Amino acid sequence: MRTVCLLSFALLLAAVVASAQGIVPLPSGGSVRYATENSRTRLEIQSRGAKPITVLLDRDRFVLPGADALNVRVIGEVKHRAIILTDTYPSRPAGMSLCQAGEERFLRVITLGRHAARETLRLKLESCRENLELASPGLEWRQEPLLVRIHWLAGPSKPGSPEQREIRIGHDGRPS
Repeated sequence: MRTVCLLSFALLLAAVVASAQGIVPLPSGGSVRYATENSRTRLEIQSRGAKPITVLLDRDRFVLPGADALNVRVIGEVKHRAIILTDTYPSRPAGMSLCQAGEERFLRVITLGRHAARETLRLKLESCRENLELASPGLEWRQEPLLVRIHWLAGPSKPGSPEQREIRIGHDGRPS
C-alpha cells in the first residue's frame, strides 16, 4: 500500500513539474519552451539537430505585470523559417471589478534566422480591456498558401464590429 501511494505521488509530481516547464511541441519535431522573465516572455526554440534560439516577447500595458503566460499554443510552422503562435495572459484588473478574470491574447510570428529569432508580427487577438473577441473558430492556419485567417466578433479596427483579416507568411518566414 505504501509503495502504491509513493508511486502515485511520484507520478503526480512528475506531471506538475512537466507542466510548469512550459514546453510546446512543434509540428516539425522540435519544441518551444516558455517562461516569464522581467514581465516579458522568454521563448527558447529548439529545432531538431540545432542549437536553441532565444527570443524575448514584449507584452502590452493591459497584461498583468509579472504574470506568467496562461497558455502558449503553436498555430503553424514554416519549417526552419517561422513559428506562428498565440500567447495568453491574465488582464490587468480595471476599476469596478472589470477584467478580474479577463485575458489578453496575442498572435505572433517568430521569424527564424540561422542563429537568431525575432518577432516579426504581434497582433492582439482578444482583450478584456480593449473589448476584442474572436469568433469560434477565430484562427485558421493554411499551409498552402502560407496564411493565417483571423475572424473577430469584435475586431480592432471598428470597436464592436465583426472583422476578418488574412496575414500571408512568405517562404522566408516574414509576414506581409
